[in-house]
Amino acid sequence: MRLERGDATMTAAGTGWQDGVAQIMEALGATRGMRTMSNVINLRQARKNRARADKSRMSDENRARFGRTKAQRQADAEEEQRRNNILNGARLDRQDEE
Repeated sequence: MRLERGDATMTAAGTGWQDGVAQIMEALGATRGMRTMSNVINLRQARKNRARADKSRMSDENRARFGRTKAQRQADAEEEQRRNNILNGARLDRQDEE
């Protein structure tokens, strides 16, 4: 096995396999005593945390979309009624003449 990193070239064939692995790890930037594996996680807890985060994100979106005060809803209803009155008043053929 031959590993090239930068200007250092190492071979692991002539030594014991443990020395070769140590040389390769050092060449890759790992130091002695450094853990190379990731931390162990509880998948059930990770799944629950992800579900909580998704639920929180959805609730924030719903608050922004539907979270309006009663005064805001009434003002919008009045504005829509005003628009409808203007539109109906501008009709060329009125429905009440029929």
